[in-house]
Amino acid sequence: MTLTREEILGPPDFKTVDVDPLGEMNLREVTGSQFDYIRGNGVEVDERGLFARVAISVVCDSDGKLIFNKNDFEKVNAMPVRRLQAIADAAKEHCGLWDEPDEDVEGN
Repeated sequence: MTLTREEILGPPDFKTVDVDPLGEMNLREVTGSQFDYIRGNGVEVDERGLFARVAISVVCDSDGKLIFNKNDFEKVNAMPVRRLQAIADAAKEHCGLWDEPDEDVEGN
């Protein structure tokens, strides 16, 4: 069955994953605008805090609603890097993030 426009444009999916060593948490797919925020593509972002921007963009509640927002940047960025890196690693695996864009997707 072919997806409808509404299904394609629907809300991001999320899943509960085990984020070692932190435990289970809900991580949501990253939208295009969140990806731009994470990477700093065409939006003004602090050059520091890549892992914090990832956490802000993917950690959600059991309804799929993000639990952090951009106003939480300083608090999230103050978390121990071990926790932030664990979230970023899980997001890379489960939320559609990658290290460097492939040639085909560069410019998106």
